[in-house]
Amino acid sequence: MVIIPKGKDKEAAEKILYEGTFTKSSPDLQLLVWIDKKRYIKWVVGYNNHKQDTLQIHITSVLGCRYTPRELLVSMFDYPFNVVGVNMLIGVVNGLNKDVIEFAKRLDFTEINRFEKMHANGGDIVTLVLPKQKCKFI
Repeated sequence: MVIIPKGKDKEAAEKILYEGTFTKSSPDLQLLVWIDKKRYIKWVVGYNNHKQDTLQIHITSVLGCRYTPRELLVSMFDYPFNVVGVNMLIGVVNGLNKDVIEFAKRLDFTEINRFEKMHANGGDIVTLVLPKQKCKFI
């Protein structure tokens, strides 16, 4: 089930997001989480840096969570494109994290820029985008 976390769930989601993506809590950070039947958080999606027609997205899962629920995929794209009303999502990834880049590309994100050796541990800063018209989940 996808929820907007509040209280202790929000604090837990912020911690999971930070540990998975190094995204710090901020006043503009909006969160969605997917919880299992026991109400454990399994996926966290964060959005921030809303600029007129774009929004930055951050996605992480709890260790061992291999499958991405369809409900989460629909919600994670419905919120920015249909509720907030942006026309493009932006993701910034460490180029050393090849699994995340592959996951993003399966979601139809496209790499548009790469800054060599500018991220942590000598990785590249990779910028990925997903225009609304290319999103297959809405």
